[in-house]
Amino acid sequence: MHRPTLRRGPAAPTSSLLPSAVLTLCLLAALAAIAAVGAAAPAADGAPRAARPAPSPTWHTLTADPGGKKMAAGTAVARDAQSGAVYVAGSGGSSLTQPAHIVLVKYNAAGAQQWALTFSGPGTRAGAVDVVVGRGGIYVLGWAASATRGRDWLVIGCSSAGHQLWQRVVSGAGRSNDMPHQLLAASSGRLWACGSLGRTGHGLDAALVALSSANGRIVRRSYLDDGLHGADVFNGIALAGSGRVVAAGQFGRSRATGKNSVIAGYDAAGGRLWQRTWTGKGRSDDNATAVVATASGKAYVVGSYGDAARAGSRAVIRQYGAAGRFVWQATFSPISGPAGCGFSGAALLPAGKVAATGTVTDPKTGDADIVTVGFAAKGPSLWQRLYDTPHEKSGVSPDVPVAIAADGRGRILVAATMGFPREKGKRFGLLAYTAAGSPLWSGPAVWDAGTRDSRAASIVLAPGVAIVTGRALTSQGDTVAATIAVPY
Repeated sequence: MHRPTLRRGPAAPTSSLLPSAVLTLCLLAALAAIAAVGAAAPAADGAPRAARPAPSPTWHTLTADPGGKKMAAGTAVARDAQSGAVYVAGSGGSSLTQPAHIVLVKYNAAGAQQWALTFSGPGTRAGAVDVVVGRGGIYVLGWAASATRGRDWLVIGCSSAGHQLWQRVVSGAGRSNDMPHQLLAASSGRLWACGSLGRTGHGLDAALVALSSANGRIVRRSYLDDGLHGADVFNGIALAGSGRVVAAGQFGRSRATGKNSVIAGYDAAGGRLWQRTWTGKGRSDDNATAVVATASGKAYVVGSYGDAARAGSRAVIRQYGAAGRFVWQATFSPISGPAGCGFSGAALLPAGKVAATGTVTDPKTGDADIVTVGFAAKGPSLWQRLYDTPHEKSGVSPDVPVAIAADGRGRILVAATMGFPREKGKRFGLLAYTAAGSPLWSGPAVWDAGTRDSRAASIVLAPGVAIVTGRALTSQGDTVAATIAVPY
């Protein structure tokens, strides 16, 4: 396997993780390669063994909109480690592109529904973005919009018994289209939310907001602006130990200069400690889509790295120390010519390792494959896996990962929406790997409500079980929030 050459320091070059000669294998025989690897997955004692068939869900739920608006969709899922309860946040209404309210549903560990609530907030439309279990309750991050207000963040606190505790609107200046992206709950009782908020004379700025989980009081707002007043945003945040937070996103510069990726570190009070930006080759657009961090403060940020000369992008991962010192970078694309390749999520593994997942799209065919890569703590790639649903020559199979998670043993679960052109539909998909990159199953676990129109959105892990939520179309024509539990 080709390994990238990595240089420490701020001038570390980018490098390909796969040589261009592997193009045909990656695009035309990726599934066969994965099956071959799966057939020789190592056992616990190191001896080869055949990967077992993918399991079926132990339970699944289909929940209609509790507000009686016909449509519902799961957006995010969280789990209470003590009770085993599962919480799904989503959206409901007569149209999922213009949802009327936020939906929150509680299931017990066996998948039985306990209660379902709706929250509208100010305005005429609302939708959920994220949900977390924290000190004293369950917390939902969403948005609310109207013709007069534009779009605001909406944060809601709810008890495990299904009672709303508080509701907080976080607004930017004027009638701005503010957008939240992620919510975290710290053990201290602090909630952290990130996204973009409008500021007078600035347009949209990347924003990090600290709130009290007890009453939703806004403790602090922190903004980051590139100086050109473009559409700046934080796409993801991570807790980094000692109450610190790291946030990653994009500076929306003008087309003349391209868009840059940004990562910043904050103390427990929300004060910025450091900030770093980077750009790809030429006038290209770059984006930091997600970040994970260790308890010691090391941060791994993933996203896409533009390359104007190739008229495309490469997946990128960068590591930073607790004080913001750049450590290493690696980029990935299995296609030597123009292509869209980017990481959308990452998960920490034991011994300081990390796994990242994303999508590579062939511009000639529009076919999208799922790529998952494992990295050592010091940077070199340890393994790489591509997955492509089998398709006919006349059709493509757009496979898109939506989330990645890893357990304490380093087993990696990638939730995805997988396209099946022969059936003209989509299903929930779940890929599973060992910490060494060997597939746990001979193929992905897939699920559909029966209509070939199911789309995954988020994943959370219970002991030995992966719980995936999203939406599905029933045989009656109703769009419902769908959640499945798959043993691994």
